Amino acid sequence: MVILAPMAAVNNIAFRKLCTDYGADIVYSPMIDSISFAKGSRKLADIFNEKNLVAQFLGNDPKIVAKCAKAIESRVQAIDLNLGCPHSDIIKTKCGSYLMNSPKKVALIVKELVKSVDIPVTAKIRAGYGKNNAVKIAKICEKEGAS
Repeated sequence: MVILAPMAAVNNIAFRKLCTDYGADIVYSPMIDSISFAKGSRKLADIFNEKNLVAQFLGNDPKIVAKCAKAIESRVQAIDLNLGCPHSDIIKTKCGSYLMNSPKKVALIVKELVKSVDIPVTAKIRAGYGKNNAVKIAKICEKEGAS
């Protein structure tokens, strides 16, 4: 299986199309801010109009992330929680790799996501960030039902 990893400013729709045309089985959406999405600032047709797509959400509120995932679950193959973005703007919002230092919060988000959707839930994590607890976070995600 060939999977196009989520990459900021790289995996736009044209690039994803090229990748699927040349054999990628799964491609990831750009990082989607769950708060903005929940407020309706992202149009579904602009993001979720291709096959084999995994939606990657950014957020730290379990209910909001789950609500967003539920809204699009019929249009994607899986939901991915971004726990890996180290950009300072993302860290300031207590999202992305900031959550690598908050195992209890990660558990709550993953548990709520898994409970809310009938498709696989995954998490993008970053090794070496903060307390360097990537293995601990991965085990928490697995315990809470992530694929």
